[in-house]
Amino acid sequence: MTHATAAPSGNPATARTTFDGVALVDHSYASVAAVGCALKRSGSAKSAAASTSPAEANNASSEKWVLLGTTEANGGMDLYVAQSSISPSGASAQMSDLWDFKNAHLFEGKSYLSTRNRYEYDCAGARRRMLSTTGFFGHMGQGAVVASGNSTLAWEKVPPDGPIHDYWTRACKKS
Repeated sequence: MTHATAAPSGNPATARTTFDGVALVDHSYASVAAVGCALKRSGSAKSAAASTSPAEANNASSEKWVLLGTTEANGGMDLYVAQSSISPSGASAQMSDLWDFKNAHLFEGKSYLSTRNRYEYDCAGARRRMLSTTGFFGHMGQGAVVASGNSTLAWEKVPPDGPIHDYWTRACKKS
């Protein structure tokens, strides 16, 4: 069972979600809002094209997204992975995911309904870190790019269960 709780002190980057009683940092906020100053703002599809390469802008819609699960966190969202995006390298792997929100979220006053994220997974150490994120105006990575960032964030522990663990399992091909 999934339960979302309010962010302490109004800091959305530290909001927590529990999955079967295990508290997890809610990284849907980290996907766009918590990356902060590393993001490039985009005002329209035209300016989005200028700040995002054509390959990157079209990648979200051209990927074959496989539903990983659904959570009620952040007003409800569907979590997807792109199997073709998995690139193993030694004891690590990179993988893209997509979070499709049921309700619009805001970043600096601009509405977004989905985010595409790129993570690196430490398969031996059960950790992950965000490499990039892009917020889209529409569902499933469609529409104008609202914001994007390519700053590598700090490593975070992969919990023993829940969606983050499911992502790690998929990226590292664990059973």
